Amino acid sequence: MKVTKLSLWHVGLTSHETYYMADNKTCDTVESVVIKIDTDTGITGWGETCPIPHYLPAYARGIAPALSELESVIIGSDPIGVESLMIKAEAHLPGHL
Repeated sequence: MKVTKLSLWHVGLTSHETYYMADNKTCDTVESVVIKIDTDTGITGWGETCPIPHYLPAYARGIAPALSELESVIIGSDPIGVESLMIKAEAHLPGHL
């Protein structure tokens, strides 16, 4: 099985209530990123990340550029045994686990 295509969407998610953090920071809508991974066998995988501003080190708008950089590593790779793919990804784009 090989990865053949990556698709990415940025989705605004609004919580049913406001999330309160230190320093009077609040968060009620966050940008989530959804990814679809297609394979040559017709199996499709889905992933999502939802970094909360001011709280997590991830940045939603940084995911698409990182995947663009990693596309040459991911496309054609076997999605089974993700650990070896993560080692290749880390070697190609260090520090963006």
